[in-house]
Amino acid sequence: MELEVLNMDLTVCTLACPEDFDPGKDFFFMGRTDNEISLVCRKEDVPEGTLEREAGISIFALSTYQTDYILVREGDFERALDLLSSQGYAILR
Repeated sequence: MELEVLNMDLTVCTLACPEDFDPGKDFFFMGRTDNEISLVCRKEDVPEGTLEREAGISIFALSTYQTDYILVREGDFERALDLLSSQGYAILR
């Protein structure tokens, strides 16, 4: 399996309502349940209506129909790549 490194800084935050975020941005993932709206987006795209930014997430996985994303904290990034590589994943940079 190959993993591709995305050259962007992402963050996870909670919104009051989905309209607080501009869906015209080029990269984001929004999930909504009965009691929360979570948004993954580029750091520079965090909307003003953000209720909370989640800083304690060590691994966060997202899936779309065609792609799986694995997000890790910036400080753990290289160590995570080394570990995944040692387990047989090909890392594309």
